[in-house]
Amino acid sequence: MSSSVSRRHLLQAAGATAVASAAGPLVGARAAAAPALAHTGASASPFELGQVRLTASRWLDNQNRTRAYLRFVDTDRLLYNFRSNHGLSTRGAAATGGWEAPAFPFRSHVQGHFLTAWAQLYAATGDTTCRDKAARMVAGLAECQANNSAAGFTEGYLSGYPESDFTQLEQRTLSNGNVPYYTIHKTLTGLLDVWRYLGSTQARDVLLALAGWVDRRTGRLSGQQMRACWERSSAA
Repeated sequence: MSSSVSRRHLLQAAGATAVASAAGPLVGARAAAAPALAHTGASASPFELGQVRLTASRWLDNQNRTRAYLRFVDTDRLLYNFRSNHGLSTRGAAATGGWEAPAFPFRSHVQGHFLTAWAQLYAATGDTTCRDKAARMVAGLAECQANNSAAGFTEGYLSGYPESDFTQLEQRTLSNGNVPYYTIHKTLTGLLDVWRYLGSTQARDVLLALAGWVDRRTGRLSGQQMRACWERSSAA
């Protein structure tokens, strides 16, 4: 990385880009037209998700299958690891298995994918069941984040595993197979999409608090420590 471009400047630029991309749909603004390509004179810009409708086809069949699954998924089960880690009741929900099992190293990463899927399906089809599941998930995450002091975590932290995994990552002693920044990135992306497509200010607040935690955590690291962290995350 050039010495003229600091890590903090990169984070600030990335944050500004994310906020700008989020703000557009919330205020009903259309995406700005892409600049014309110099060698062709052509330009292109993306459609908003709500401007596209699938007609009878295997693509619509796939969408409907995905919709049925997204409606089926239990938000309380997806919140199990977050609630358990942040010292809250799991509300009688059963733990999930596989990569989301309570003892799996990088548990709590698929939840961000579900947030994105619910938000995008709502934006594309107006499905209110998926909208409501996304909202309930965000509310549950907000409760977890709000309990950080009681759980012994730093302000803004949000995950399904202890904050100490990041300390071990920075000290290059993490040996349980976790890739902490990989999983945090999934949560950030999911929250951003719920903010963008649902206009959820709660998702925005949780997102910015978690992003602030990441900024503070990484801002104190040396370049060598940062490279070590990214090498571990890139391996994922």
